[in-house]
Amino acid sequence: MHRLLPAVLGAALAFAAPAATQGTYENLGVVTNPPAIDATNFVNRGIFSFGTFYPFDFSNVRNYTNRGAMTNFLSGFRFDTAPSGTGVRRPAVSFHNAPVAGNPTLNGSIYAETHLLVQATNINNKGILSVGEYGLLSLEGRNVDASRGIYTVGTFTDRQSLLPEAVFDSAWGFGNSTFLPNANIATPIPRTGIYNYTQFLPNFPLSPYVPTVGALFGFAAEPEEITGRQWIRQAGTNRSVQIVFLRNPNPNIATRVLSAPNPAPQLAAHALGIPIIEWMAIGTNAFGQEFENFLYLTDTFGVDATNGLATNYPFASPPPQSTPIPPATFQPDNFNITRTPPLRLLVAEEGEEFVDPDPDFWTTNDLPEFVTAQYSAYDARIATTTTDPLQVTNVRIGPGRISLKATGSLNLNLARIEGLNYLAVEATNHFVGATNASILSTFMDVRLGSTNGQLHTTGILKSDLPRFNGTINCYSARWTNVVIFDNDGESVTNNVRFHVLFVDSDLQEFAQPQVFAFSLRSTNASVGDTFRVNDTINFDVENLTVLSNGVIQCLNPNLVWADGTTRIRNLTNHGVLDFTGSLNEVAYLGRHSNGTTRPYANFVNRGQSLAMGHRIVATNVVNSGEITSVVGPILITALANLRLEEPGALQAPNADISLFCNNLFLTNGLPAPQLGRTLNLAITNGLYAGPSYWEVLEGFNLYRKPVVGDLLETVIYDNAFPYAEVEHVWAGLDRGTNLTGFTNNAALGQLILDGGPFSLFTFRGAGPSSNALYVDVLLLQNDAAERDANGNLVALSCEPGMKIYFGQVFANGVDITAEMDGKNGGALRYVPHVGPLTLLRPQFRPEDVDLRVAVREAPQPRVEVSWNSLAGAINRLYALDMPGGGNWVKVTNFVSKSTGRVTYQQPPGATGRFFRVTVTPP
Repeated sequence: MHRLLPAVLGAALAFAAPAATQGTYENLGVVTNPPAIDATNFVNRGIFSFGTFYPFDFSNVRNYTNRGAMTNFLSGFRFDTAPSGTGVRRPAVSFHNAPVAGNPTLNGSIYAETHLLVQATNINNKGILSVGEYGLLSLEGRNVDASRGIYTVGTFTDRQSLLPEAVFDSAWGFGNSTFLPNANIATPIPRTGIYNYTQFLPNFPLSPYVPTVGALFGFAAEPEEITGRQWIRQAGTNRSVQIVFLRNPNPNIATRVLSAPNPAPQLAAHALGIPIIEWMAIGTNAFGQEFENFLYLTDTFGVDATNGLATNYPFASPPPQSTPIPPATFQPDNFNITRTPPLRLLVAEEGEEFVDPDPDFWTTNDLPEFVTAQYSAYDARIATTTTDPLQVTNVRIGPGRISLKATGSLNLNLARIEGLNYLAVEATNHFVGATNASILSTFMDVRLGSTNGQLHTTGILKSDLPRFNGTINCYSARWTNVVIFDNDGESVTNNVRFHVLFVDSDLQEFAQPQVFAFSLRSTNASVGDTFRVNDTINFDVENLTVLSNGVIQCLNPNLVWADGTTRIRNLTNHGVLDFTGSLNEVAYLGRHSNGTTRPYANFVNRGQSLAMGHRIVATNVVNSGEITSVVGPILITALANLRLEEPGALQAPNADISLFCNNLFLTNGLPAPQLGRTLNLAITNGLYAGPSYWEVLEGFNLYRKPVVGDLLETVIYDNAFPYAEVEHVWAGLDRGTNLTGFTNNAALGQLILDGGPFSLFTFRGAGPSSNALYVDVLLLQNDAAERDANGNLVALSCEPGMKIYFGQVFANGVDITAEMDGKNGGALRYVPHVGPLTLLRPQFRPEDVDLRVAVREAPQPRVEVSWNSLAGAINRLYALDMPGGGNWVKVTNFVSKSTGRVTYQQPPGATGRFFRVTVTPP
């Protein structure tokens, strides 16, 4: 472990300057007391190791080469060109750190405790560059080749005052707590008494220290989450009872509950022990190595005579930055959390599984129901940074960070980077790539550009950081009772010391790295990593592709996607676009230079797009993935074509789905319902619809009828809540009781009206003349099926100029087709036909198909289905047991060999009472 000592940047070396600048300074041996180096070239082939109170500086060096090992274990190094006596610094010409060969402590490695600063026109590192946990590792140049290199920043230190290791104090307190042992310390879910403590809230008005009360377990846990262990030690007339309860709801974290003997020699062997809790999870570091990640909690409250509070700060003072020190926090000194095993672990032992003792176990001479115990309470936050994220507002200038910046080109291929707090990657001119790189960092800034029009970000950042994070809440209680118990048949009164520890851990084995600013500049850019953005997005790109393993997640509630992506013309998403962290809708549209909006050329979603609301405006829109609006609507405007393909889904459970387009291609199948409160359609030209299923909660509307096309393979489930009136507007033409009403008239395959008590479904035409909805099968469910004395549907109303034409009607599963013709004042009309009407294309008319179903008795009962087809046509037959009873199931599909009638016979025992067929002409 290296500790920070005061460091002063830019301090001059206290050595006498040489008379003239050397050509080359070369070290072939071991340097432990460095001279002042004034040379044009610096070459280290040996060991250059020492400790100075300030970063080691060079004069007039233009070229640096390290093929050995360099170490400054107190401060660091500054590699640039500093002309003697001028005070003016400028980048060196070159910096080269050779590949590691053999022993990395002897070849191609540079370690600096606090600062490793490189400024050069050309930087090439194939070795190891590393700094301590408070350090800064910075490479700045025109061309930075960081490929195949290793870059690390320290590690977490063990818990000590003023030395943070990502354990931060949330609450603390001492006092007396009263509870009933027989009830509180019992299975399946034990619970503490109510206790007082001080909570730390850094943004709380006036004071960050807030008095409050708390309790552990009780109703906050499930029995399977709690492990109970007990240790009962007895010697002579005394007894000690130690019980530990641990809650760990994460099955990916293994735990052990142990107790180490009390080391105090003056206490007898029966004395209370020291509980130790171990958490362990498997992780993989930036070097591809699998390792065991440990965390330990030790509690000495049962054996300490006195207890106090240790003072902690969010980071050591003074760190290498000018950030003011935030308020201190406090930790009860009986608790200790470390990442390295405590020495007591070597002699610790697991106890027996806790079982509820007999009530007399807790009894005293006075038989009290309650006991008053001394307690120590502590809540800790386990973070992934050495600085407290609740107190340090800008980790960009804090300790423990890496900065890689290139004004020309940056190459990160095969780089391995593992930092503590922050990493900056900046190559706004040209980013070569990060192929097969392995990069781990808690926070990042990513600003990348390309000069060849192709920018790929795969390899920039791993999606999971293998570090514990979460909370650990502790409550430790101790008391002494005079207990009466049986000793070989004789009642004996003894002093018994009790110590009970409750530990509620809510830990995750992985953290999620975050990006402050995510900036891309190129003609074409692809995203292949997980970027969780909590500040800004700025994509100066024309064509953006999110790959299948790419994720862009917004954590900034004020982020507006369209503000930072004005240049995009084509967006293709195979991964995840998650904007649920923003309070704004996501608007997928571009902007002109004057600020006015413009449509994308193409918007293609084959992955997931999640947001509060969606507005998509493009010439062509394709969705075969998932578009979900949590609160707002989904508004899609496609100036040319809108394609909803299988297995895509649109989900807007709290708002409308509106589709406005020239041509709608609806072929998303039936894997998942399209869900919205209201479905709004306006289609200018063509409607080409295959199987699809929609669920709406407040009706559906067709404001403009397409010139061609129907919805004969579409099912709409239309719900009306009790007492609600659900309004519908439909632009289909009224062609009377004629089969032509089912052709090029937006005819619907199946409509399910599901009404609550006193609900009403109202239909009116879109005008300007009479309108009608042609529906193959009308299903009435619940109160929507209610009829008055004259047989009219009570829950259905058609305004003047609007009719509903149907082929079949079912009321709660009963066929009432013959009874409904002419009902509701003539607004309901029957159109006779044989079988469901379903066509994919209008070129082949329903009457040409002539679907027929028959039952043949010999040689055994079977169902026979036949229809007309064309040579080379694709035939698909679907079956359903009961309308409204499920999705249509495909029975068979084949290509017709010739024009004429085809027949399908169901095998014996097959089900299916209702059939529909699609014939797709060649």
